[in-house]
Amino acid sequence: MAKGLPVHISTENPYGGLVLAKIPQLLSSVDRNPYSPTYGCADRAFWHYRTMVDYAAPIHQEIALTFAIALDRDEPGNPYFQSAQIEAIVRALLDYWLGLQHRDGSFPEFYPGERSFVATAFTSFSISEALLRMGDRIEGDLRERLLNGLLKAAHWLGAHRDVVVVNHTAGAIAFLRNMVDLTGERDVASMRDDKIDDLLAHQHSEGWYYEYGGADLAYLSLAVDYLAQDYRRSNDERLRSSLHRALDFMVCFVHPMGGYGGEYGSRNAKYLMPHGVELLAGESESAARLAQYCRRRLQRTEGVSPAHMDDRYTGFFLNKYSAAWSDSSALPDEVDDRLEWSGYRLFPGAGWLLHKSDNSLTVVSMSKHGVVNSWLKDGDHEHVLSDTGYFAEFENGSIGVTQWLDLAADSRCDIEGEERSVRVRGSMVRYNASLPMEKYLVPFRLFLGVFSRWGQFMDWFGQKVIKRMIVDQTPLPVDFEREVRLSAISVTVSDRLQLKGGAKVTRLGKMPCATSIHVASSRYWQDIDLDAEGQWEADSTLLAQLNRGEIIEIEHHFSQDFFISQHGRKAAVGQEITAS
Repeated sequence: MAKGLPVHISTENPYGGLVLAKIPQLLSSVDRNPYSPTYGCADRAFWHYRTMVDYAAPIHQEIALTFAIALDRDEPGNPYFQSAQIEAIVRALLDYWLGLQHRDGSFPEFYPGERSFVATAFTSFSISEALLRMGDRIEGDLRERLLNGLLKAAHWLGAHRDVVVVNHTAGAIAFLRNMVDLTGERDVASMRDDKIDDLLAHQHSEGWYYEYGGADLAYLSLAVDYLAQDYRRSNDERLRSSLHRALDFMVCFVHPMGGYGGEYGSRNAKYLMPHGVELLAGESESAARLAQYCRRRLQRTEGVSPAHMDDRYTGFFLNKYSAAWSDSSALPDEVDDRLEWSGYRLFPGAGWLLHKSDNSLTVVSMSKHGVVNSWLKDGDHEHVLSDTGYFAEFENGSIGVTQWLDLAADSRCDIEGEERSVRVRGSMVRYNASLPMEKYLVPFRLFLGVFSRWGQFMDWFGQKVIKRMIVDQTPLPVDFEREVRLSAISVTVSDRLQLKGGAKVTRLGKMPCATSIHVASSRYWQDIDLDAEGQWEADSTLLAQLNRGEIIEIEHHFSQDFFISQHGRKAAVGQEITAS
């Protein structure tokens, strides 16, 4: 705790209850039979159901860290403290992780033979952190083999880069710092320095790290989580400065109703990782506010947490909450006045306009062509607007969206008295909703059987898959203009759309909380989504006008009193929308 900050001695730590409630689920995911050939495997779909998948995903082995933390928590209600059985399970999990490693030191994420930077960085961090926390309880042959495997992973990461998704680099930095403590090897320290240089080169001056070209609050909190774990051991001033910039950006976007992040971000994710902000709460007012928010949303069961996760990500997320359970402390009693403000802020780098008051938050993402998320709390009443733009179905089977990320989008922000307005133009792009394994599972497995042993080729192939599934944007012939007008009490969205030839549109609409980019840890449910406004569907008259090449106009108005869901009409003859 930084000197001079008054504290609440009685500040409650709510993380333990959540973690202890989820540990039985984690234990059920592990093959706990020492006579089984898959002893220690935590991918239940692989070892138990047997016919669902043909390989065990290493991400599941990360739960070893939660168990290692629970072993040391001596407090009421924790039956796992110093449990010999849990210790044995941790050893089995660590050992099985080693068996999933490729000869070159890397690990797969989604398919056999994949060389995944993120799977290698994140799983290696969790295993190395568990090893540090277990201390001499992991010894002998297993410890030696783990250190050898971790060093192989470190050297593979040192030879590879991932700066398109910067939270992956943050995970590698934290892992390499752990390896400095575990081995003391200078080349590992040098690799860590190289990764820090990569990270700092991909942090915007506004504080956020690049995630597929833009800002995403949830993944920023994940990057902060990893970097804070390095910083607490290294006291590296480079990371301290970077973390404070990130935290000062993050704290601006605290929702009044327990959520965090949303469709305005580059990756649509909605979680807030707690460990990093807990570690930094003693020296950063922004981190302290975020830590208070993390605790409050858990106590009120608000927002996305491990309770909302599927089997694949429960353990990964729970590690962050387990570490917060272990490492949180009393929080500062007061929050800096700079964190209490109302009004507008423009973040031109991220392409976000923010309006904030005591009980509301509205974000307009110009970089995603006018996506609007708004949260308003009026006493006991909660109002949510999620206008994520339009989806269109074409008669040739294509699906188009307006919500794609483009930091160079043709947009501007104007001030008109007490109001702000955002105008943005663009064209739809194709939504890749394909299910390739539905048709190509057998050929794909044959392909992997032939080529998966060639690491460089699999590196290239993995990059091509990401480019096709996430990065590529194929234009479609619907141009649009959007104007968003914000006041202290309302949001008005006015749209103009025009079809410029090609296949006819058979369906046009928008729905709250909709996303179109493939992001594994997104699309999780939170209770405030239940009553989100933003649903709209074009009727046959509007579709006919659109398919004749005429401009259609739609307007929606949102306030604490009402939500007007549709105004549509034909534009004057001769008007035209031209996308930039």
